[in-house]
This record gives sequence, structure tokens and C-alpha cells, in this order.
Amino acid sequence: MLRDLWAYDYESNAWTERHPLASPPPHHFPVLEYVPTIDRVVLFGGFQQGFASLFNDTWAYDDRRNRWKNLNPVNPPAPRAYHYMAFEPTTDRIVMFGGFLQWSENGDEVGINETWIYSVAKNSWKQAFPEDAPGPHAWHAMSRTNGPVLLFGGGGTRSTWTNDTYLYSSRPNRWQQVPGDHHNDEARTVAGVGTASSRQLFRGGPPNRH
Repeated sequence: MLRDLWAYDYESNAWTERHPLASPPPHHFPVLEYVPTIDRVVLFGGFQQGFASLFNDTWAYDDRRNRWKNLNPVNPPAPRAYHYMAFEPTTDRIVMFGGFLQWSENGDEVGINETWIYSVAKNSWKQAFPEDAPGPHAWHAMSRTNGPVLLFGGGGTRSTWTNDTYLYSSRPNRWQQVPGDHHNDEARTVAGVGTASSRQLFRGGPPNRH
């Protein structure tokens, strides 16, 4: 498992390996999300070395200073992987949904449907309990929009991929499913990334566990 950090500069079309003085320990399947209000990339969760346990740490990366900081927020979620996050610009919050907490009795990886909100201003996590949340999801993708955050794909298990699409707004605490075909064997997801300034940031690690 790697712990290297790379930045892609759109203007020069070039990759550069960054070497901050201190870094998070190696993470596998963490999620990174850029927060423009503080110009930081926020990292949460993922597998620890050897895949025997999970992280629930929250880190922020400052691209301009090439510096990581462990935020140690209040009330962090339980450790997890295969989750996803998206920044909600209207509230200055990060929305996190789903993921995987532990293996089932037969060794399967099973998704959950928890919704968590990270307040940038308060540096605190809080679980939300919307009545209309999607079913269990892991391996999905999320993205910011000009309003609600968007969720696509993933599934409750590795054999139940979907192509469902949802929108979530944290102020009314409401998920809304976008009409469409919600079960498709060809549905896929994407890897976690973050953006800082004109760069795209990637934490190292192999593409999948198997």
C-alpha cells in the first residue's frame, strides 16, 4: 500500500509528486473532496495497511503550502471504506453517504445507507437521519452541483450494482431519486479524487483489493 501524493496541473498538463514533511499513514480507498471555502482537500476513511481494519480520520491538505493537517473533528463517523463524499456549496458542508463498516458472517462486504454531514466552519461531523435515504450503497460516486449533491451507482454488495441517481439537500435533510432505470449490470463507479487550485490530487494505492 502506497502513501505517495501526486498533483496534476491542468495548465501545464503535467504530474508532480508532492513530498510534504508529514503525511497521513497509508490509506486504501479513502475519499478526498475539495472545499473551496478553505482551499483544502479533505480526506476521510479507508482501509489501513493489510486490510484488517479501517480508518475514520479526517485530514486536510493545503496544496499551496504542501502540508497535511489532522483535523481531529468532533463526533467522527465510524471507520469505513467504499464510501463517498461531495461538497455542498450552499451550506459549506461535506455530505458523506454509504460505505462499508465490517464484513458479514460469511465474509461478504455489505454496504450501509448512513448519511453524515461535515461542517467546515465547526470542524465537526453529525449523522443525519433522512426518511427517504437510498438503500445501502458502497462503491458509488458523488459530486457537487450548484445546489444538492448528486449520487450515482454503486450497490449494496459487489454483485448488486445499480445505476440509480439521487440528489440530497442537507438543510431539509432530504434525498430525492431521479427517475430512470435503477438496475444495470453495466453500472460502474469512479475512484475518489480531490481538486486544489488548478490541480487534481490522488492518494496512492492499487486499483482494487482483489
